[in-house]
Amino acid sequence: TEDKQFAKIWIVVWAGLCLVTTLFSLITFLLDMSVLQYPDKCFIFLNLTYLLMSAGWVLSTVLSMTGQSVGCMTLTTASPHQAPVTLLVKQGLSPTPTCTLVFIFTYFSIISSSVWWAIVPTTWAIMVCCSLSPDNISTRSPLLHSLGWGIPGVLTVICLLLHYIEGDELTSICLPGQQTEDTLLHMVRINQMTVSHYCILTNNIAA
Repeated sequence: TEDKQFAKIWIVVWAGLCLVTTLFSLITFLLDMSVLQYPDKCFIFLNLTYLLMSAGWVLSTVLSMTGQSVGCMTLTTASPHQAPVTLLVKQGLSPTPTCTLVFIFTYFSIISSSVWWAIVPTTWAIMVCCSLSPDNISTRSPLLHSLGWGIPGVLTVICLLLHYIEGDELTSICLPGQQTEDTLLHMVRINQMTVSHYCILTNNIAA
């Protein structure tokens, strides 16, 4: 339909722009990694999450535009005379490999970006309140990375094990809660709302 075609073009354009700009920023940093110190260096990892996120959206849209049903799966019927049935990936069903790949890119990066957004004001608040230098923050960078990449990794594995992945008919994206509101609330929205309120609180403390 026209709505689906417009949505695909809209997504691939904006996701493509995001992919190019974040890739440019990452390459610029890699050419001279000494130019940034913590906590400013956290923005590079935040940039990386948006690079992965845009890659997932571009991959999903491009595959769907080439005729592949990313968010759909084909089920064979018991009778050999009946045609296979195509339906959206739903919670409790095993997604296709393509849907799983798109899910890993997008969901991991969505949660990771939220966590890194929380890490940025936290490091600022610690530097202001405790009068720490960037070198002191740098020595604690393994903790920051364990939070920034570990929490999203755990939630991604949980969604895979519990078959929370669902397909969206309009965008062909594979994410938790595309058809189940409870899963969307617990696996996506609560995380984002918690981070948003936390960022506001820490910014007020740092100010």
